[in-house]
This record gives sequence, structure tokens and C-alpha cells, in this order.
Amino acid sequence: MNGQQAITAAIGVSVCGSAISKVMPDFASIRCAALCTEPSAEQAMAEAKKAAAAVQRYLREARIGRFGASRVTLSRQQHYVNGEHKLVGYQARVSFQIELTDLDTIDEVVVALVEAGANEIESISFETTRLQELRAEARRLAIADARAKALDYCEAAGIILGRVLHVEDANPLQPDYANMPRGGGLARVDAAAGAFDPSMVTVSERVLVAFAISA
Repeated sequence: MNGQQAITAAIGVSVCGSAISKVMPDFASIRCAALCTEPSAEQAMAEAKKAAAAVQRYLREARIGRFGASRVTLSRQQHYVNGEHKLVGYQARVSFQIELTDLDTIDEVVVALVEAGANEIESISFETTRLQELRAEARRLAIADARAKALDYCEAAGIILGRVLHVEDANPLQPDYANMPRGGGLARVDAAAGAFDPSMVTVSERVLVAFAISA
């Protein structure tokens, strides 16, 4: 869109509504890996498989609900020294994806994973099984925000807001929308959650709505 207004025709009142819906997470997603670098490919793969087996053993014994492991991958490791690439060895890697529902144990689990052989923690993200519900709620709030904003414009202009003529979904993260008219940013936060808890799952939506002007 290159920063240009999406609704180009003068068809009434065109506004952009936005909304944020938040909820506490109910599971965490951990991505980690067991990496081994050895002089030979055979050694690297053997050590990586050994470390991966130890990680899987811990996960089974700890009764972690859901986890998966990738196949072992292999890559050459080189260092650039004095203008030349020198072979350091071969790195074998087994990646893991883990879902943890008991969020109070996440620190303990991460430490245990490292001790078991997962020597790289790629990411820890907090997520929710209510994502579809949150998105639907944020869309409804965005429409309500657009209508409230359009009513404000109509009151200021001395006109009457008419029916909806056009609804266009807008990506709230797309840079082009940064310079477009913004809604009030209606926010609804789960009553049991702290509004400033950084682990909260946040879903934002934005919508462009065109309303007719009633006679």
C-alpha cells in the first residue's frame, strides 16, 4: 500500500479501528537443541545422538506432556583465519520442541534440559490455547472502535452516521499503517491478569471501515 489510504473513493466516513485483547498464557513453548562439534562427522553424529537420547529420557521421566525431536543434521564448521577458511570440524544437531503447561516449573525444566544435554536454548515463548477466541474478540472490538470514532466525526461535522459500506481487514503490524488514521486502541485485559505482566499473550487487530452519511 506504500503508506497510501486503502479506501480511496469519497464514499462517506472512512475510519480505522483498532483493538488489543490480552490474556494470561496457559502453556509455554520451548525450543532447544543438542549440538556437538567433533573432528569427524561420525563422532559428531554419535555424540549428538547420545545427548539427544539423554534429553528425551529426561522429558519422558519428567512426564512433560508434549515434545518432539528432529532428525540429526550435520554441517561443516569453519573459522576464517588470516584470510583463509580453516575446517574446525563437524557439528551435529538435534532440535527439540517442547510444550509445558505447568508454567511455574519452567525455570526448573530449562535447567534440567541443559544438564541433560540440550546445550542451546533457542527460545521460550508464552502462548495460549485461546488464540482463536482472542482474535475474534479483538476483531469485534476493532469494529466497535471504528464505529465510535466515526460517530465522533459525525457529531463534530453535524451529520448523521449511516450504514456500513466497506470493511477491510488491515494488518496491525504492517509499517504502511503507521501513518494512517488510528482508532482509540480499545484494550480488554483478563480480570485475573496483571495489565503490565510481560508474559501476557497479546493479540491486536485493525480494520478499515467506510460508513455512509445518512440524509
